[in-house]
Amino acid sequence: MDNTRRSWLRSVLLLPLLWVVAGCQRSLATSAPAPGASSQVKVSDYPDLASAVAALPLSGGTVIVDKTTQLYDTVDIPSGVELAGCCALPGNNGTSNHDTNHLQQTHILVSQGVSPALRLHGASGVKGVFLHKAGVNFGDNSAAMFADDAIHIRGEDAYVDGCFITGFKQAVHSTKVQRARISNNRIDCLNGVWLETVYDIARVRDNHCWPFVTAAVDTPASAWREGTAFGFAEVCDWGQLQGNFCFGYRYGYVFHNVAQITATQCGADSFPVDRRGIGFLIAGNCENITLIACQAASQSIGFQNNTPPADRPNRMIGCSHWANDTHTSGW
Repeated sequence: MDNTRRSWLRSVLLLPLLWVVAGCQRSLATSAPAPGASSQVKVSDYPDLASAVAALPLSGGTVIVDKTTQLYDTVDIPSGVELAGCCALPGNNGTSNHDTNHLQQTHILVSQGVSPALRLHGASGVKGVFLHKAGVNFGDNSAAMFADDAIHIRGEDAYVDGCFITGFKQAVHSTKVQRARISNNRIDCLNGVWLETVYDIARVRDNHCWPFVTAAVDTPASAWREGTAFGFAEVCDWGQLQGNFCFGYRYGYVFHNVAQITATQCGADSFPVDRRGIGFLIAGNCENITLIACQAASQSIGFQNNTPPADRPNRMIGCSHWANDTHTSGW
C-alpha cells in the first residue's frame, strides 16, 4: 500500500475518535465554570439563583440579586461568594413602620417547606438581601404563617449584613461556627438570631427585631412573637453584642450555659399593656455575662438571672428598666 493511501486510511480511522474527544471537552467545559469566568454575575442573566451561583469561578465572587426570584430548594453559598442585594431595608419603600408595600422591592421569595433558604459556607456572606417566606403577607394580623429557617451559617467567618428577613420561624442559626458576623439586619421572624457552640468570638451588632409584617394591625396580639430574638447557648466564648433591639418577644436575649459575653446598649421592649416577656434571661451555668447600658421595658421581668449563686459573677452596669412587672430578679 502506497504512503498516500496509508495516510488517507489513517485519517478516516482517527476522525471518529477526534470527534469523541472534542465532544468530551465541550461537555467538561459546560459542566464547570470556564477559566476566567466573571467574578460578578446577575441573577437576571440566569434561570434561577442556584444557576447564578454556579456560574462563578471556583475562586468565588459576587451574585447580584437584581430581580425578584423564588426558591424551591435550599441554595448553598460557597466559600468566597457574596450574595448582594440593593438596599433591602424597610425604609426603601416608605416613610412609615406601618407600610405594607415592602414586596414591591426586589426580594427572594422562599417557598413553604424550604428550610433553610440559604446555607452559608466559610467566608461567604449575604449583604443587602430581602428574604421573605411565601404565604406570609404584610398586613397579616398574626405570625401564624411564619415557617422554616431563613439562613444557616455552616462555615467560619461567614456574615449576614444589612438584610431584611421576614416571615420565617428562624432568621439566622449557627452552630459550631467561629467568628460569624451578623449586623444591621431588620428581622421579623418568630426567632431572630441563635448562636450555639461558638469557640471564637461572634459579633452581633445593630440588628432590629420588630413586627414589620403585622405592624399595620398594630395590636399587642399581632405584634407578639412566641420566641427568642437573640439567643446564645452552650459556649459562646467572648461573644460581642452591641446596639441590638427587639420588640414583642417572649424572650429578648437568652444566655444559656455561656461565658464571657458582653452586651452593650441592647434593648428589649413591648406593649406596656402586654407584659408577657422577659427582656434578658441568664440561665444554666453562665459566667462573666456583662450587660452594659442595656434597657428593658414593658416586660414581665426586665432582667432575670437564674444562674446558681456560686457561679454568678454576672454584672449589670448602667442598665435601665421601666414599666416592667418586675425589673430585676436573681441578681
